[in-house]
Amino acid sequence: MIFNIDGENLTIVPDMETDCGDGGMIWEWCDEMVIGGNTEYLITEDFIKKIAGAKTVKVRLNGRQYYNTKTLTDAQIKSIKETYEYYIALGGSF
Repeated sequence: MIFNIDGENLTIVPDMETDCGDGGMIWEWCDEMVIGGNTEYLITEDFIKKIAGAKTVKVRLNGRQYYNTKTLTDAQIKSIKETYEYYIALGGSF
């Protein structure tokens, strides 16, 4: 996945799962933990903070055979920010 966060490209390389769905569709998904520190290619607290404070976020999903680009809505960015702030307010740490 390549995230374009306010013009800065950040690459995340998750551990992907793949399956074929109805009608021959290919489904790929991941479920990654957020980690502390600044480890390249993984999801970190700094990465989440960048998204939470962004004006624009685009995500290019590069699959084995196909790709797609999505733009996060203002509401989605706001939800990420609120979730991050709530986690920190409850004493969460990375």
